[in-house]
Amino acid sequence: MSVLAGFPDRVARRRAGNQVLLSTGGSAEVAGDRPRYEFMVAVDAEDRKDKPLPLIRMTARIEPEWLIELFPDQVREKSGVEWNRLGERVEAVSALLYDELVIQNREGRPGLRGRSRVAGTESVGSRHRSLRR
Repeated sequence: MSVLAGFPDRVARRRAGNQVLLSTGGSAEVAGDRPRYEFMVAVDAEDRKDKPLPLIRMTARIEPEWLIELFPDQVREKSGVEWNRLGERVEAVSALLYDELVIQNREGRPGLRGRSRVAGTESVGSRHRSLRR
């Protein structure tokens, strides 16, 4: 936890391959083997002019709960509803974010108010698409 306290601006989450998402909103590449843990602090990192992504040479594993415990002012919840075209239904989505990094994601069926709000938007959009043909 002490590494996290020292580098709160270097939090990252594993993506595909050796890439990670940074809490600042950017991406970076981890040198060597793919990290075995999902959340980490980039302890040693450098920007490279010859490559598009910064290189992280050393990481330290962290738990998302530590972010909430140490930096509650930087953690926020974002929620809303979305139309799932494949499932043809409205879904409630919410995420817990540390800066710009999603640390927890939830999906489910929204309440009646959320469904009517998105359903109304979708039907208006459908009418506009059919008028353009």
